Amino acid sequence: MDEILKKQLDRILSDGRETPSIEFKREWHWGKKDEDKNNIQWDKFLRNFSGLINTTIEDYIPTKYFIIGYDEKTKMTYDYKIDIDNNKLSYFENKKLIDVKKEIIKKLNNIFDIIN
Repeated sequence: MDEILKKQLDRILSDGRETPSIEFKREWHWGKKDEDKNNIQWDKFLRNFSGLINTTIEDYIPTKYFIIGYDEKTKMTYDYKIDIDNNKLSYFENKKLIDVKKEIIKKLNNIFDIIN
C-alpha cells in the first residue's frame, strides 16, 4: 500500500465513523455456504456500493471509501479475506487486491453508466 493511501486510511480509521463518503463493512456478506451463489452475493455487495456513490449534490464528495474489514462499533479491524462464518473465502485465493478492484470496476461498469 502506498504511503499516501496508508495515511488516508489511518485518518479514516482513527475517526472511525461512516459518512456520506465512507462505508465500513466488517466482512463480506457471504459465508462459505454462499460461495456457490456468487452472483447473488455480488449483487448485495454492489447494492451497498451503489448506496455509497448515490448521494445528493449537497453530500457530493468526489473520493469515496468502501472499507471491508473494519467494525465501526468496536473500532477493530478484521481480515477482509474472511467471511461472516470466519472461513477463508476461496474467491481471494491466488488473487491480488488490485485484481479484485479491477473485477469490481468491471461489474460496476456493466451495471451503471459511468460518466467521466
